Amino acid sequence: MRWCCYSRTDTHPEPVVVVVVIVAMDMAPAHGSLLPVLTGAGNLRAGMSIDDMAPTLEAMLHCSQQVQLKLCGGRRLLLAGLRRFAIAWACYDDPGQGDSGSGVADIFLSYKREDRARAEVIVAALRKSGRTVWWDEGLTPRQAWDATIEQEIATAASVIVLWSPRSVASDWVRSEAHYAQNHAKLVPILIEPCTIPLAFMLKQAIDLSHWRGSPNDPAWCKLIEWLDTQGPATESPRLRDRRARLPDWLGRKTLIVAAFAIAALLAGLFVYRSKADHGGAPSIRVAAFDTLPGDQAAASFSQGFAADLAQIVTSGGSKLRVFDGTAAGAPAAAADFTLNGSVRSVAGSLHATLTLNSAADGVIIWSTNLTRPIAEVDAMHHEAEVRMGTVFVCALDETARDRAIVSLDALKVYLQACEALSSDDDFQTRKLLRDVTRLAPDFAQGWATLAVKSGYIFGEGGDDAPAARKEALDAAARALAIDPRNSDAWVGRSMTKTQIGEWSAAQADLTQALTLNPDDSIGNYFYASNLINVGRTREALEYAMRAANSGPQFWPKTLRVIATLADLDRVDEAQEMLATALKTWPDNDALKDFAVTLAVRYADPAKAIATLTDPVLTAGQSPARLHLLRLEADARAHPSPATVEAAASAIKALYVGSDNAFGAAVNFMVIGDMNDAYASIDKMPSALQNVPFGDNPSPFFRPFAVRFRADPRFMPLAAKLGLVAIWQKTKWPDFCTARDAPYDCRAVAEKLAR
Repeated sequence: MRWCCYSRTDTHPEPVVVVVVIVAMDMAPAHGSLLPVLTGAGNLRAGMSIDDMAPTLEAMLHCSQQVQLKLCGGRRLLLAGLRRFAIAWACYDDPGQGDSGSGVADIFLSYKREDRARAEVIVAALRKSGRTVWWDEGLTPRQAWDATIEQEIATAASVIVLWSPRSVASDWVRSEAHYAQNHAKLVPILIEPCTIPLAFMLKQAIDLSHWRGSPNDPAWCKLIEWLDTQGPATESPRLRDRRARLPDWLGRKTLIVAAFAIAALLAGLFVYRSKADHGGAPSIRVAAFDTLPGDQAAASFSQGFAADLAQIVTSGGSKLRVFDGTAAGAPAAAADFTLNGSVRSVAGSLHATLTLNSAADGVIIWSTNLTRPIAEVDAMHHEAEVRMGTVFVCALDETARDRAIVSLDALKVYLQACEALSSDDDFQTRKLLRDVTRLAPDFAQGWATLAVKSGYIFGEGGDDAPAARKEALDAAARALAIDPRNSDAWVGRSMTKTQIGEWSAAQADLTQALTLNPDDSIGNYFYASNLINVGRTREALEYAMRAANSGPQFWPKTLRVIATLADLDRVDEAQEMLATALKTWPDNDALKDFAVTLAVRYADPAKAIATLTDPVLTAGQSPARLHLLRLEADARAHPSPATVEAAASAIKALYVGSDNAFGAAVNFMVIGDMNDAYASIDKMPSALQNVPFGDNPSPFFRPFAVRFRADPRFMPLAAKLGLVAIWQKTKWPDFCTARDAPYDCRAVAEKLAR
């Protein structure tokens, strides 16, 4: 038998691509003599890794170039137990696969030069996985720097940006990231903890800051899955010309077909399995949406939907598989679910109805409707992807391991519950989750989600609070009894510890949750909230960003990052991120309310009038509230006894009674009226709580409360609330460790203790 290796005479040979086909076969003993020939005298055997096979194949083919196997690096071939297998290959010159500047690379890498050592490790691992990478190591002094980079970033299928404290400050890296984001190529990677530029925060980054090179690391596998959704690189005209000059018999398709044919002949039996091993991960086939001919808005909404949804899903760490059912060669029935859609333009608006169907019988198990002006088609496309990504990851990911115990009826209800989690209807959401646990009593995540929702209701207070607390604890205990490693159950437990004196106990539960699952989105969210409540806002930002970058986009997580940035006096960044969030969730009242708060309490008060006269942002504000906000902005912009007194009078008129005392105190802080602020706190009927919402200590540590903290009355108040005891046992708040600290917090605390 003779192995083929296409000879080349040019001075810049590109890598050889080897197409390897492995065919399971049950050879009769009479055919056993073929095996040593096919396997290189036994050097290739069942169960070998791709990396182990490459040197043998390279030697057998007499190819001097590194063999590139287009399979996920490090994954072992599932051939154990097969008595025989055959390998067939083809070897050919492929000018489209080079890693140098002369070929089309799958990936363009953007990084800061100081991070080169880390970049080299990532590039090596990507190449080992069978992907081609372009980065500036391939540039020579004779090449035009700008032109080469523009060519490579334009043709690459994916643009990986390595974010670090150094790269976030690089205008060049930011420019490349902007280009990639505008062309739907951006794949952000966090290589060190840092604050990602706000323009890119809503694009969830893959955290490789703790990655040590393992191809089986969950974060690395997440990256590989994301890259798989990006598609092939775009070939440049020069390379198309070169490919056109190759002999017809050396075409890619010819060689692949030949390889399969040889394998079939040698094996005598060819068995093709279309469904790869994905560890039981659920899959969704996105079908062609129903649109009318000539409806350009509907066509625009539908275009690229599968790829964009897959990117949102995989970027959040989900194993859920999404593929385009309209693509050539896509299997018609290989998925568990089918996403169908009907999109129409009617009277200047675009309407979409999207349904998730069971692939087995076509039954609709979930549906949603969206409507926006035609001019907002792109924003509506993104809103649909975010909504579905949130619901599908929540419901389908979590039920994948428990298909035997989660019936289709239970799944239908859980899909509704996952969608309702982002709504304001807490009691309806809790009812749905109760129904899930009734239909699937052994579904741990159903119980854990019920624990979190009941814990949330308990934190809001009200007549139902005691019952909600008991339900949260009981549901968490049930979840942990079924699955002791369920991190959300620990989060649910933490949410029942709402007193300031229970802060350390709540943090212990959250620490346990993040130990079990560092990417637990809600765990990171509440960990950040708890840190903010004791004044450790700088530290909280890291956890808020982890929450936002784990799982699909969810407005409370995004708002937590925005508010934390504002509390750190990074107002411009907060405003930029908020503007992006409002495009994704245009009807969200919480985001609109914070836009008004940001303008009045944090930003330049002289510019607040533009926000206060915006009918969209202020639609939910009462006339009395808008009047007060205008007076507060005026008192900040033009502080004087008259403007402060006018605002103070409006505060006293709007916040009447002891139940509104804390709200009044916060407003008095904004206008600098410290006497009324402290007087209002003294009128509070109950103590502040350790919750991410409602009356908690977080306003004490915001920029507008600088004078409130500097006041001699603050530390005695903090001691009375139990904050000083927490600080002494853990860490001191940001304002105590700042260069311009108003006093020595430790010394004052010791004096108060005497």
